[in-house]
Parts: sequence; C-alpha cells; structure tokens
Amino acid sequence: MTNQTNSNTPYPDYALAQYSAYQTLVSSNLYELPINIKKLIRSYGIHIQTYADFAKDCHISMDNVVFMCASEDGCTMKRSDGSYLLLYNDLIKSKGRIRYTLAHELGHYILKHHSKNNKIKISRGNFLKNLDKLEYNKLEQEANYFAKRFLVPLPIVDKIVTKLNFIDVPTLINIFGITQQPANYIINELSKRKNRIYSYKESYQLSLKFQNFIAKHYNNKTCLSCQYNYEITSNFCPICGQNFFIIPDFKNTTLSNLLRTTNSMNYPTLNLDAEGRIKD
Repeated sequence: MTNQTNSNTPYPDYALAQYSAYQTLVSSNLYELPINIKKLIRSYGIHIQTYADFAKDCHISMDNVVFMCASEDGCTMKRSDGSYLLLYNDLIKSKGRIRYTLAHELGHYILKHHSKNNKIKISRGNFLKNLDKLEYNKLEQEANYFAKRFLVPLPIVDKIVTKLNFIDVPTLINIFGITQQPANYIINELSKRKNRIYSYKESYQLSLKFQNFIAKHYNNKTCLSCQYNYEITSNFCPICGQNFFIIPDFKNTTLSNLLRTTNSMNYPTLNLDAEGRIKD
C-alpha cells in the first residue's frame, strides 16, 4: 500500500486515511484504551487550547471564537511561525464528541491538509469560503475517516470481539471513549463485513501493540468498595482488603449499562459462532 495521494483528485482517499490512522498509532507511545489523544497530539508539537481559554487570552467572547473558527466544535490553525494551534470547544458536554473533534483535527494535520492546500485554517463541520466546496468535502471526509479508524481501530475491535465472543454499542462506547453514533457505525460495519481478516501489515503491528492491555483488561475484576482493578485470581482487594467485587460481564448488557449510566436504552448486539464468525 502506498501512503501517497493525488491531491488534485476531488475524491477522498479513504485508504490513505486508514493507513495514516493505523500508522499514527503504531508509531506512538500509546498502549492503552481509550486512546490518550491529547497526549499524542502534543507529541507532535501541536498546541491545544480550549475555546474558553483562547477567548480569555484574546479578550474576546466565546461567540467570537466560534465565528473565528467557523465551527462550534474545533479548528486547527497553522501559525506564521509554522507551528500549529488546535482549538476545541470545551463547553460541549459530550466527552466522546470532543474526542472525535480532536481526532478529526489530528487527521487534518497527519494528512497534511494545510500544507497540500496552503490553507491557514481548517475547521470541523462548516464550509469555509476560502475553500472550494469539492475540496472542502474531500478534506472533511478524509479527516472523518481518519478519526473513525484512529479512535476505534478495526484490528483492535477484532481482538476484543475474539476475547469476549461478543460486541455491542455500550461496550464500544466504554472501551474506546466514543459516542453512540460512531459505535453504531462500527456495529453496522462489522455486520456487513462478517469476517476478521486483515491483509495490511500495519494492522498486525497494531494488534500486537495493544494485546497486553486487552489481555490484562479482561482478566481483572473491580472492587466495588474502592473501585480498584486487580487480578481475577486474587480473593481480596490489595487496596482495601474487601472481597466485594464484580467480574466484568460485557455479555450482560443490562449490568454494563447500570455500571455506566442510569439511562435504559436498547442497542444492537453482535454474537459470534463457535468459529468466531458473526452470526446472521
């Protein structure tokens, strides 16, 4: 697979977006889920600032920041010294939505959208007058695809599905720190794909990178007294000494919902057969 793309074509290069997302994770110093996206962004020398802090520093209103960024979510600016500033709206209540915005903006940077198109500012979710509409749509779709594959890498989903023999929307939300919409997207994609075969070598490297975390995460139990996670073979919590614990059972959707939220919702679930294939 090549990591080059023709910037003159109006069509999004989804293969490049996926390759770049996976390689960004492979080359990172991150080994746990959900992905610590702010840590990774800062490792590239990108300065991250909230809308509120930017407004305070510049002595302007939040409305002016939104107007300047042309987005209620976030934007990335290439400054005159060649450095990058990523702004995001910290007043948005959904942490999953903020994480997606950060991943989206990181996608613009990794895919070199600013350099290829010589644009100073690219915003999420709004068409900018200084961009051709086709060009803007291409950049946005590539950044969106990067964000999806970066936050929820399918090779890692496959590892978790193999471990649990099951996957559903609440589990994806909990493990990857995303919102319901991208979680539904992953479930639908897995339903259509119905296989777990990957040919790209970076996918194999990505699976190896997170295998220790996955093995440890799903062989622990949680103390209900102090919330400490400890080995499933231990009879007592090493922190508080209690033996009142719970072993995560992600097949019990009702239980996992109660542990995460007081809202009761119905979600699609995927189950596997004895050979690891998604059942019809």
